Amino acid sequence: VWRWHLSVRSSPFTAGPFPSPTTYFEPHLQSPAPASAGAIVLVIDDERAIRQVLEAALRARGYSAHVASTGSIGLQLAGAVEPDVIIVDLGLPDLDGVEVCRQLRRWTSVPILVLTVAGAENRKGDALAAGAAAYVSKTFSMPELLARVSVPARSRPALPSPAYLARQRGE
Repeated sequence: VWRWHLSVRSSPFTAGPFPSPTTYFEPHLQSPAPASAGAIVLVIDDERAIRQVLEAALRARGYSAHVASTGSIGLQLAGAVEPDVIIVDLGLPDLDGVEVCRQLRRWTSVPILVLTVAGAENRKGDALAAGAAAYVSKTFSMPELLARVSVPARSRPALPSPAYLARQRGE
């Protein structure tokens, strides 16, 4: 699939130590959508920069990405959007990330990937015991994180959610 990509390059014909950029469009070959395209990923992280980067990277790979800045908002959003994978930061301002995992496990079996700061070994164990499927330490590489997200999104069984079943029963 051909897409047009905005490119900014410096011109060798400008004066001064810092060349002025020239903007133009060039063709860019876009790779086909991954097998997990359309999977819903929820990101719960209090750091705005991480939320923005993850949302952009996930959307670029064909995922439907939703973000929340607190654990309580993330729990509400998880019930509303019924994600295929949830990424949870352990250091949230209102609820501890481990507690978010525990509360999610009360009503969903969605795979949970936790983000931790380097050196938080005991917190990783607590998160895994609370129901997390895997963890990634901050700072992480985007290819590794996307690979960890794609495996559960592809392999999750297509079972109806409790909300879907309740709607079918007319509740």
